[in-house]
Amino acid sequence: MPRQQMAFIFDMDGTLVDNMAFHMQAWQKFLSSLGVEMTEAEVQQQTHGTIEQCIRRICGEELSDAAVTTLAHQKEALYRELYKPHLQPINGLREFLQIAQSLEITMALGTSAMKPNIDLVLDGLDIAAYFTICVGGDDVTLGKPHPETFLTIAQQLDIAPRYCVVFEDSVIGIEAAQNAGMRAVALTTSAPASAFTGQSTVEYIIQDYSALNPRQLL
Repeated sequence: MPRQQMAFIFDMDGTLVDNMAFHMQAWQKFLSSLGVEMTEAEVQQQTHGTIEQCIRRICGEELSDAAVTTLAHQKEALYRELYKPHLQPINGLREFLQIAQSLEITMALGTSAMKPNIDLVLDGLDIAAYFTICVGGDDVTLGKPHPETFLTIAQQLDIAPRYCVVFEDSVIGIEAAQNAGMRAVALTTSAPASAFTGQSTVEYIIQDYSALNPRQLL
């Protein structure tokens, strides 16, 4: 009997690349330019979901859609300027993707990032060909922990959520996987292992991809 088709769904920031420190630098520099001073802890608390949701949360729900879009593009352009010289994959990622591809596991990207940020990583690392589908922040209405991103991918791939494994670096991302009814692997690039311990959907907690073989998830 043939094996049920599986999907690996990867978050991007903190999951394909260890870039969250550069997002933090960009947020603080961007907010400072607006006259808004926030600590790292305050920024972390407010910056989840799509960039548009973050802008409204921090800068005001009353902002027009056009103003939110303008501010979002300003912040993300600043991030790309800061991070591009440091672009590199998380250790073991290339080998992990190659093995998964050889096992005929379908792979997709499910991220809150805007398309220019996605292009920076996928094209810059030359890994776009591994991903059958990319769903970003521009493609959904509700950001994580809402499961819209992951469920959209499962629907487009025609693979049931229970056969999808999500790779995430944040507690909110893991919650989105759980809300979607999917298994998960947690990376400790953005949060300690203790943040994921005891979460039923998490099957492995890893520092990087050298610690896991795709065959372990079959």
